Amino acid sequence: MNGWRARFSPAAVLPRATPRMLAWVRIVISAILLLSALWEDLPSIALLPPAQREPLGVLAVIEAATGGAFAWLCRTPAALAVLQNATCLALLAALVGWRARFSAAAGAVLYLLTTGLLREYSSFYHTGLVPMYALAVLAWSPCGEAWSVDRWRAQRAGRAVPPDDVPRVVDAWAVYAVWIVVAVSYVMAGVCKLRAGPGWCHPLNIQAILLVDALTPMQFSFDFTKLFLALPGWMFTLGSAGAVAGELGMGAVLVWPRARAWVPWLMVAMHVGIWLFQRVLFFDLILIQAIFLAPAAWFGRGSPASETAFASAVWPRPILALLVAFGVISVSRLEWYPISDMHMYSSVDTAGVIRYPQVFAQLASGQVVEGRPEKVIRAMDDARYRRLLRLAKKDAKNAVVVEFFTTCGRLHNARAATPAERIVAFEVVWRSWDFAHHPTDPERGKVSKRVRFAIPP
Repeated sequence: MNGWRARFSPAAVLPRATPRMLAWVRIVISAILLLSALWEDLPSIALLPPAQREPLGVLAVIEAATGGAFAWLCRTPAALAVLQNATCLALLAALVGWRARFSAAAGAVLYLLTTGLLREYSSFYHTGLVPMYALAVLAWSPCGEAWSVDRWRAQRAGRAVPPDDVPRVVDAWAVYAVWIVVAVSYVMAGVCKLRAGPGWCHPLNIQAILLVDALTPMQFSFDFTKLFLALPGWMFTLGSAGAVAGELGMGAVLVWPRARAWVPWLMVAMHVGIWLFQRVLFFDLILIQAIFLAPAAWFGRGSPASETAFASAVWPRPILALLVAFGVISVSRLEWYPISDMHMYSSVDTAGVIRYPQVFAQLASGQVVEGRPEKVIRAMDDARYRRLLRLAKKDAKNAVVVEFFTTCGRLHNARAATPAERIVAFEVVWRSWDFAHHPTDPERGKVSKRVRFAIPP
């Protein structure tokens, strides 16, 4: 028992964090969310069919409390632009440390609203969730006491400021709380795959997961399908088992200081592999590893007084409450925006058959090209209209789907350089591919359904 107490005592697990180290965490998290917010085109939401929006999680509660305010917001491009700009300004203020705690809280709330509206028109995707949680945690910490406008203003006004290169227990707990948010999110994702059973690591299941994303419309167009279909099955089992072990192993960064130097690199490698093979880029989770990989020695020096303070540190109730909250979410499998148990890619299908959609556009010239609705409505970046493709498969006359493709066609035609480049019709083609028995099929499956959406002149 004494050995376990020593292993999990705050003095053993806490980083020797200075105000500079906490400021580094604030800068990394704020920069990730700012890049994400700048990338979006929120005003283009107003071009989408109103019926496409499905109230989601806490946003549904806010909408009910405000009497349907989001309905007006989502059809007013100027208001959407104000919301996006306010989000970017709040995140920029958090990044530079101007009223750091307030701007971190405002940035987290505004980012929740901004990306929540995008999710209401698409699905509950997970990109951006973890850094948003982290920024909300930082709002409760003294994250603006180094490398910040707040510190500069205090010094200029002649107010006393703490040394920013000496470790403090309060900074250590703040950094550790952010580490909990990141590490436990990975652990929950790994637990979801464990719940699926050993079948999740079956080569056919992993190949099916990779192929569906590699063939479904996505943000990126490169294709390594032939490459990984040529690999032996044991490599998929080994790779998937390694990915689960890596996700669960992220929990080690909370109790084993040495793990902080190499486990995050495994996660970087995993996410790069996901990007290359599935064309799904979790850029936020790649960049967020920087909060673990930057050694504490870069940010300051130790002192006997600080070591004495760390030796007497005890586990604070907010940290324990944070761990308990994540445990409850994982056990209850709660998925209610913005809360998620991170059950991404946790289904099992070893039949060796996949079904996937493709979108084509027929031009007035007679040429048939890949259809990319997101090029005319940027809010649908990364093919966030995939839910509509599933609706089209069930009901070819679905009013929301028809209006979506009609709107995309008219917007494209209004911008077409020549009449020959105008779109006459969109066509959604669903294919079924028995890749287990026909891995070299040049057609990559047989057409199981076609749905055509003519664009009126």
